[in-house]
Amino acid sequence: MARNRQEGLRSVIGGPVAWLDNDVEVTEGWWDTLEGLMRSYQCCGIVAPQKVYGNFADYTNEGWSQGRKPGDIQNCGNAIYPDGSTGPVMAYDDVAFPDYVEAACMVVKEVVWKGQNWDHNSFPFHYEDVDYCFQARARGYAIVATRLVSVVHHAHSSSRTRWPEFADRRAAFMKKWKVPRFPS
Repeated sequence: MARNRQEGLRSVIGGPVAWLDNDVEVTEGWWDTLEGLMRSYQCCGIVAPQKVYGNFADYTNEGWSQGRKPGDIQNCGNAIYPDGSTGPVMAYDDVAFPDYVEAACMVVKEVVWKGQNWDHNSFPFHYEDVDYCFQARARGYAIVATRLVSVVHHAHSSSRTRWPEFADRRAAFMKKWKVPRFPS
């Protein structure tokens, strides 16, 4: 996925770019809301909507739904913990500043995407979005998520989770980013 995102940038002329995976359903006003927030917050390099769960019948991992229903909030950005594991952030205000947002649906400011690459060698899938957001944060840009607009995310239906490879990516991420959490 990271290689495809990097290749896709070759055809972009300018302006903010949106990444949308094929397991995301956008809702009315999603682009205007995200692009507007990017303009409102000068420090914002990457912005993403709140994600809600889609139809769990689409998922192949048994037990994945764990009592969740379609429409329940999946996240409004994500946190990364000292061991490299991740977890959802829930927004209680209109805007949140999580550690990272998922590339399933994110809008990236031109100066960010022109100044950094998707690391498809270390992170061909899983953690590529975490690494991309950490690169932007290291360059001084904020990661913003908002509950002002939601998209439906049929999580893990665009790329089936391969847990041993996921663990390898987490180890590579931990090695690259010695301190996985930026101070608030």
